[in-house]
Amino acid sequence: MRLIHVVGLSFVGMFCSSAGVWALTPADVPGAEAADVPLAVSAPEAELQAVNVVAKPGTLSFEARLGHQELPSGVANRSFVQVEVTAPDTAPGVAKQALNIAIAIDRSGSMKGVRLTNALNAARAMVQRLRDGDVVSLVSYNTKSEILADSVTIDQASRQRVVQAIDGITAQGDTCISCGLEESMSLLQKRTNMVDRILLLSDGEPTSGLRSVADFRQLEERSARMNCAISSIGIDVDYNEKLLLSLASTTNGRHHFAEQAKDLGRVFDDELASLQSTVADSTEVELVLAPGVRLQKVYDRAFRQEGDRIFVSLGSFATKEVKTVLAEVEVPAGADGARPVAQVSLGYTDLMRGGAAKAQAALSTVLTAGVTPKLDPVVEARLARTGTADSLDHANTLFGQGDVAGAQRELRRRIDAVKERSKAPAPKRVKEDWDRQLSDLKATKTEFDDAAVEAPMPAAAAKSRDGKASQKKAGGRVISGRL
Repeated sequence: MRLIHVVGLSFVGMFCSSAGVWALTPADVPGAEAADVPLAVSAPEAELQAVNVVAKPGTLSFEARLGHQELPSGVANRSFVQVEVTAPDTAPGVAKQALNIAIAIDRSGSMKGVRLTNALNAARAMVQRLRDGDVVSLVSYNTKSEILADSVTIDQASRQRVVQAIDGITAQGDTCISCGLEESMSLLQKRTNMVDRILLLSDGEPTSGLRSVADFRQLEERSARMNCAISSIGIDVDYNEKLLLSLASTTNGRHHFAEQAKDLGRVFDDELASLQSTVADSTEVELVLAPGVRLQKVYDRAFRQEGDRIFVSLGSFATKEVKTVLAEVEVPAGADGARPVAQVSLGYTDLMRGGAAKAQAALSTVLTAGVTPKLDPVVEARLARTGTADSLDHANTLFGQGDVAGAQRELRRRIDAVKERSKAPAPKRVKEDWDRQLSDLKATKTEFDDAAVEAPMPAAAAKSRDGKASQKKAGGRVISGRL
């Protein structure tokens, strides 16, 4: 089901009576009305809050937040619009849409032996646990792709046919990842009104078909337009981590690192559990910028812009998932008083209640002569997550080039910066954010240090098994930090 874009009310009526933040008649199910829910904060947290916030209930909770409650008048200012979308901890019922899954298994020569055996066992176990009515396609690929199960609706009889089809996969040839992806996307398009997902397994570099991350860009964009997430699974330590991470992040999928072949069973279990707890699909955030406000940047996510409207797809949501959209904007110079910044809309297919759901909010700031801007601490911590992810990515690149000392310096620099910032009083959720960043940085530094100790010389650390594994783990932290 395609997402129906939510069209907001005009800015004229929003700001005639107040300079704060309003919510605009959200509807979490068609025809239903819901009141604004103020953000619940303790007294100390309320004192630290630098901006008004709008929070909305629904199957997906929606919080819109402006970076600055006050900005100086008479000059152009930078600020931020942040949207945080949260799925419930538990699903109140079974999702009303079936799953449409394509499993693409690498059967190149390097998969021979225990890697392929464990991959096939994990695929069999997943098929056995699919619900009646779910749809599965099975593709294997090496130099070319082969369809082993073509959009099969699962029931008692078909389940066994698919399991038997898995038995016929053998390993040989080169690795054409793009072949497996293109075939999988074509098979998924045979069904509609389902939760689509591609599970892509690979243990190496693409040696046939598309090769580089840039080459795959059109495939990623096509998959995103289909609202089909790609969950990439890297096996052992020699796969192309940048490619598999890009496939997952651009399409709102997940990335899994199966360091040992035996880990594949757990990875498939995690993926299926997430899919079977999907509570929303076709999720999209829309920002409508007020007259004169200009977009400077959308952090960490693909987006499209149509004039003053910015659209960011967030894909599907499983229970407990949290995703954010962070946009940097320029607010034009103006006289003292209320200044509209953006109208924010969230739209999605509600799989728990059925039908399309939406929520809306309008954000504004106050222009005041001589005021010193104070950045909202929640927005600051989210912005810092991007900086931490950038630092991890840079350190990972340095380590991969053999510059272990440079990687360690970069990580120490960022650890010191995050430690210093985290000393300031802040709400609990902000403290937890800073703590997560520190944990990721320290874990990566420890892994790099350990790999360097084990290597015959520091420059060789990146080529050791431990060094390769540490780079894969760091890459996973980079992508999770950008969510």
